[in-house]
Amino acid sequence: MLGVVPAFIVSQWLAVRWGLPTRQWFNGLVMIGVLFVAGVRRGRLISYRRELAIALAVVAGVVLSAGTSGAPITVMLRGSIPYIGFILLIVGSLAFSPPLHDLRQGATIAVGSGALMGIVSVAELIGGKPVYRLFGQAIDYPDWWNRGRATGLVANPGRLGQVGALAIALAPLTNRVLWVVLAGAAVGASGSRLAVLSALAVGLTWLLRRRTDSRLLVIGALAAVGAFLVVQLAVPAARHDLAARNDAISSQIGDGEVVTDVRVANLKSTFAVWTDYPILGAGPGRFGSTTAWRTHSELHEQYGLPDVRSPEFEAQLRAAGDLRPIDVGIAQLDVGWLQVLAELGTIGLLGIAALLASVLVRSFRTRSVVPIALVAVLAIVSLGSPGIVDLSLVGVVAIWVGSMSGAQIDN
Repeated sequence: MLGVVPAFIVSQWLAVRWGLPTRQWFNGLVMIGVLFVAGVRRGRLISYRRELAIALAVVAGVVLSAGTSGAPITVMLRGSIPYIGFILLIVGSLAFSPPLHDLRQGATIAVGSGALMGIVSVAELIGGKPVYRLFGQAIDYPDWWNRGRATGLVANPGRLGQVGALAIALAPLTNRVLWVVLAGAAVGASGSRLAVLSALAVGLTWLLRRRTDSRLLVIGALAAVGAFLVVQLAVPAARHDLAARNDAISSQIGDGEVVTDVRVANLKSTFAVWTDYPILGAGPGRFGSTTAWRTHSELHEQYGLPDVRSPEFEAQLRAAGDLRPIDVGIAQLDVGWLQVLAELGTIGLLGIAALLASVLVRSFRTRSVVPIALVAVLAIVSLGSPGIVDLSLVGVVAIWVGSMSGAQIDN
């Protein structure tokens, strides 16, 4: 709990900047750590019968979906990892139940990490390319420094926004007002629309527990929105980039348009997949996941998802007047909730929602608003990014949500 957020930041930076497999290393270490603690405290874990029962039902649904998909075994195994990993992390972390003092220490480091991202982000927006280079960020591609979007120390604006939002969600465990404001600045400087929305959702969770310490959630949310507006007004490149991203999506929502934004294509085609596979889905690794893209799933062509790796896709971009380099804003591989719906169907989506709801009900009884705020971040970023099936992000969220939901504390 002390090192998970800094390790998340470092793993993301090394993966984006140097192409190292540090995301997988991070995921593996977090999984091993959670399973180790759950094994040592298995007596405590067994007491969470409701969550264990739901988790087993969801795992059974994943296995059944995989078994009926007809996909090769390697695709089924790789495609199941995000779902099984999510379940193990959420349930296993219930056994942590650390003392309140340890929770506060870990939260102080996490919120401090978000504050550091805010300081670095402001420096990047003011200093431009030399400052990006100074902090070892990727500057040649996809040209974030020239688009008015900060990357902090994670080399990606979306990740920066997530770190800031997570720091705001953990704020009630600290009394660091300035740090929370700086974390809000990181969210605003990232230019991530979903991160700003998640920060707003975190602020609204204060209504569930109107306590003095929980007001930091509101302060962080206001700081995030304020920083976002300041950046948009003060940095023309950020304003133009936001307008281009909004236009790229809104102009393709209607029928009959040539789709050059994969998130829009996901939105249009996922429901067609779900209509054909409503109960168990198309199978893990078969449609919306990274596995499906890497294995060239035949369902992509069948349901009209463009191949972002092809010259034809780039030609479509240019013909539509879109001269941006192909990055995650154009070629998002998966959208969390849509991936679950397409690959696991109604049963999988309801099962995962039931598991999260069960854990949150338990956290509400412990009078802690932090797990609810953290899940709000995870839920909202899943609307336009992997989110709920992103094991790196899930690992950070799960450790805090599970440990606080299993702790008898008064926040």
